[in-house]
Formats: sequence, C-alpha cells, structure tokens
Amino acid sequence: MTGGGALMNHIDKLAAYHTGMATRIGIPVEHLAHGYSEQVCSPIYATAIGLLLKGIDDIESGKTKVIVPVVKEQPVPQKEVEEVEVATSGRWYEQIFKKTKEWFEAEPDSEF
Repeated sequence: MTGGGALMNHIDKLAAYHTGMATRIGIPVEHLAHGYSEQVCSPIYATAIGLLLKGIDDIESGKTKVIVPVVKEQPVPQKEVEEVEVATSGRWYEQIFKKTKEWFEAEPDSEF
C-alpha cells in the first residue's frame, strides 16, 4: 500500500483481511541511494518514486522513447530591452516603492 492512505492505522491488516492477500506498507527508501532526506521516507512519496523508477526502467529498456521538445529562442525587441534596463536601474528598494506606488495609483479596471 502506498500514498497517504497507507498512513492509516492498521490499514495493511484490514486490506489483507478483505483481500486474502499479503499486504505491506510501501516505503520508497528501499530504492533510493543513501543520503536521502528523512521527509522522503514516508509512504506518501512511494507512488511517485515508484512511477519515476518505472519510467526510467522503461526508457533504459527501450519500451518508451523520450521526446524532447525543441524550443526556438525568439529575439527580444529592442524596445523591451530598453524598458528592462531602465526598470532595473537604481536601488532595489527604490524600485519596490516605485512599483507599489504605481499599483496604488493605477486606475481600477472597468470590468470590475
């Protein structure tokens, strides 16, 4: 049993009683390298780690092909570059005050 439901008291015994099959609580650290975080050893993460391991195994065995999307970079118009350079000049806290002031002084949307 994996997931958050596996944390319920005696759920493994109840499942074994109703199904007649042996049950156990899945702990994901059985398949992880040493040095894992203590937070990851909860059954909550066992399903996700199991699916990741299954996916890696399928890729390595050739059952699944990896499709990598190609992202083409588009040139940034010069106008946007100049606005970014102006916006980032000055001290960081001055920019925060400026943006906050602009937000409060902005006209409300007519849709609201």
